[in-house]
Amino acid sequence: MTTFLTQMKKDEAELDQLLAAEDHAQLRKYASYLMEPDHERTIILNAHLVAEHLLEGIISTALVNADVWMAEADFRSKLGLTRALGLLNEHQIACCMVLNKARNNIAHSLEPVSEKWKVEMTRLAYGKGSGIKWRGNVPKNLNETLRVLLALISTAWLRARFRVHVLKFREENIERWKDLMTKKAIANLDVFLGKEGPAGEDKLSFEVDLELAREIKGKGRKQNSGK
Repeated sequence: MTTFLTQMKKDEAELDQLLAAEDHAQLRKYASYLMEPDHERTIILNAHLVAEHLLEGIISTALVNADVWMAEADFRSKLGLTRALGLLNEHQIACCMVLNKARNNIAHSLEPVSEKWKVEMTRLAYGKGSGIKWRGNVPKNLNETLRVLLALISTAWLRARFRVHVLKFREENIERWKDLMTKKAIANLDVFLGKEGPAGEDKLSFEVDLELAREIKGKGRKQNSGK
């Protein structure tokens, strides 16, 4: 009986090898995805995560309780909100969208990222819409391309963060800021009476910001040199 069962198992194993060869090949292919990770897949997923963090950072500068809203929002919702608030330009939106599409392409498939998304990412990074004058021999591998796309998106993040820093700086130094702004306004009444309008007032405000920042930095240097 034992011999019979042993032979039956051998026959079953041989039959399995003959009839299910393709199934075993498929399993070996699945295993290869773990043994030989796809570098392109990894850097696209990481780039998408960085882009999402940048969107969250931009949103956090525009909403009072941003964390409450973002807790339930996906990437497309965050992108839609930044667009609705005018915090991203059309090219930056396109950069975010192609990263999201490339990410979705590989997140739901074991196949490499579609070539069409690589082409689109290259176009957005190095085409005229990027606003950057590239040299003809600039490297255009996927890693470099993703870094360019993130750099383009990050300009909006830096701009949003700058506005936050300016408002905080004015609040922390409000009395001195008002004093300098009053003097600046008296010396530049034509700005308030002329055609420049709000743009002229903004220009004066930033001039006061810069003057005050230099003043504070100068005081800091004197204090450090006196120690």
